[in-house]
Order: sequence, then C-alpha cells, then structure tokens
Amino acid sequence: MDQSQNNPATMIFTALLGNPVEHSVSTYLFSEYAKIADLEYTHIKLNVPAEVDLPVYLHSLHKIGCAGVNITLPYKLAVVKYLDAQDDRAQAIGAVNTVVMGNSGLIGYNTDGVGAYRSISDHLRPVKSGDRVTVLGSGGAARAIIYELYQRTDEITVLGQIPAQLESLSKDFHNPDRKPLQVSLIRDAALYDCLRTADFLINATPVGMYPETNDSLVTPALLDRLEQERSMKDLWTFDAVFNPHTTLMLKLLAQRGSPTCSGIWMMIYQAVEAFALWTGKDVSQAPFRDIEAKLQHLLEQRYSHG
Repeated sequence: MDQSQNNPATMIFTALLGNPVEHSVSTYLFSEYAKIADLEYTHIKLNVPAEVDLPVYLHSLHKIGCAGVNITLPYKLAVVKYLDAQDDRAQAIGAVNTVVMGNSGLIGYNTDGVGAYRSISDHLRPVKSGDRVTVLGSGGAARAIIYELYQRTDEITVLGQIPAQLESLSKDFHNPDRKPLQVSLIRDAALYDCLRTADFLINATPVGMYPETNDSLVTPALLDRLEQERSMKDLWTFDAVFNPHTTLMLKLLAQRGSPTCSGIWMMIYQAVEAFALWTGKDVSQAPFRDIEAKLQHLLEQRYSHG
C-alpha cells in the first residue's frame, strides 16, 4: 500500500469564507467530488465576522497550507483588494468567489458566472442573441452572471438596490460594440415594465434566502397584473439562492407555469470549477442528479429540524 495515502501532508484542505456560512452544504458537495477524484480532502466553513477580519483569515489559511477558499456573501467584491493577482475573467467581473493559495500568493478567480450559465443552459434553455433578460441585483453574484449573459445577448436590464453599484456596473461593463446595460433601482413599476417582455428573470440578490424564506421581490399581485398581458410559460426563471432549494419566488413563478431553476445547480457547477483550480482534478462528469437530490434532502432536513 502507498503510505502517502494516509500521510497528513497529502491531505488537501480548503475552506468557505463568508457571513453567514452556517447554511452552506458545501462540505458535503466537496466531499463528494473528493471521493470521485480519490483524494484525501477536507473542506471547512469559517464565519468571518467583518471585512476587517478577511485578510487575517486569508493569510492565516495560506500560511498553514490551505489550497484555497470559496468566498461567499458579503465578501465577493471586498476580497479583491486583498489578493496578489486575478485571472482575466475575475478582473473583468470585478468580483471573486474562488481563491487559489500557493507559491504565487493569493490568486482570485470567478466560477460563479460559469456555474450560473451552465445551470440556465442545462436546466432551462441556452440564452440566445436578442433574448431579453432582467437581472435582480448588482453585487458580486450579479456581476458574474451578467458577465456571462452579456457574451450572448445585450438586451439586459439590471434592477438593483444600491445606486453606486448600478453606476459601477454600467461603467465597468461598457462595450462600444454592444448595447449598454440598462440599470435602474428595483421598484414594482420598473419590475413590471421589464417582466412584461422579458424572456429570462434572474434573481442574484439574497432576497428569499434562509432564514427570510417568506420574502420575494416578485409578488402574487405583480404576477396577477403580468398574466393579464403575457403568459408566464415563456418566462424562464433562475434564482441564485440555493437555501432553501426552492425559494418563494421560484414557487410563485412555477405556480403560474414558468420554467424555473434553483441556485443549487449554480453551487454544484461553480464548485466543479473551483475544485479543479484547487486540485487539478476534473469532476465535470460527476453524477450531478444524485448529488443535487442529496443536497436538496440535506436542506429539507435542516428546515424540518428548525
């Protein structure tokens, strides 16, 4: 037997940094990928109380040999300033959700957009040129998703809650060869106007995430108005929130016939990319349906026990 299999020095160690992180099921997800790749592997969740603590966690983990970290809310934008370098995609997006730790220092990547677009393409339909997309949110996850969508259609309207983020989005994603992003504050009137003609609705805000599971930016009253003008059956809806598996927004849209996709798929697919960056192992052919079912069960168990 190869003794290195049980040598602690060969153990690959990664972490999730954010606030909160208790809701995450990433430990199970990465353990499944490690089994497929036949690796000794540990993934832990660390709650970072405030941004001022973030560089301390990053450098401490790097010092003790951590291979890398996933970054979640609310630090995907803030983490950039603490890195030594970023790849081209992360730099263009302006947000990082994956950090590789090694001899070259702390290197930032963004796998959120790739994960989100694969979710949309595989579980709804591919986005085509000319498709009209309404994106709710203007933070790190929204920027990653918009980056991928903008490669495919320039009919994108972004509705956000923070004026400075919307202004930054419009400036950073400016392309003289493409129609500019339309940005506006989230208001019922603006949302109604967008959804009257939208082909896709993307929620990239944390609205509806545990524990605020009764919240939704899309209300029954809004849908009642919309159904007087259009069918919901051709409004393809993706919610980046994965906890709960099916948010109130997705439930409301599905009840009206809208095809929907849970953010659990974004988590699954972005993790494939992150795992490859940390380990060099390709798990892109993992049994994703089985993994998704197990993740859904874990989330439902958590709720049933309060």
